[in-house]
Amino acid sequence: MRGQKHSEALREKALALLATNNSLSEVSRLLHISVSTLQTWKNKHENDKDFVNLRNKKKEEFVNSAWKLIEDSVKVAQERVSRELAVEESVDKIAEIIKKNANDIDKETGVGWFELLDLIEKLKTCKNFKLSELSTLIGTMYDKQALANNESTVRVDVKLEDLLKRVEGKSDY
Repeated sequence: MRGQKHSEALREKALALLATNNSLSEVSRLLHISVSTLQTWKNKHENDKDFVNLRNKKKEEFVNSAWKLIEDSVKVAQERVSRELAVEESVDKIAEIIKKNANDIDKETGVGWFELLDLIEKLKTCKNFKLSELSTLIGTMYDKQALANNESTVRVDVKLEDLLKRVEGKSDY
């Protein structure tokens, strides 16, 4: 609304959101303040030392939390891959046991050979899983923290080993 007075608390909240690199239109939508008012406030405080310090602090907090999220996601991925390998070995062993004992199983349970083959195939599909969502999260957070840190995000030949070294602080690439 034109000519509307905004509370100091609302102005501080808007400036804090702007300091975290939210867009004017996003802050406007969230707080129901016109973009022009936000632009005026931002311009007024753009060179304000406290505002600049707050922006830098929020940027640093984001970079740190992005690295923590990447590190945690890599750990989860490693644990899931290890578990998946163990499950895969177990399923393969079960399938072999079923194949070797198919005649006895048929006699004892009445489950025929083709039904057993179908069960084996179903068991094998249990070992398939997707890490695509986790890897997408890792890649997205890596890019976002790099952008927030004024680093290039063009590099596409990152290997998991190199990313792990970077997360563990053993590489500065």
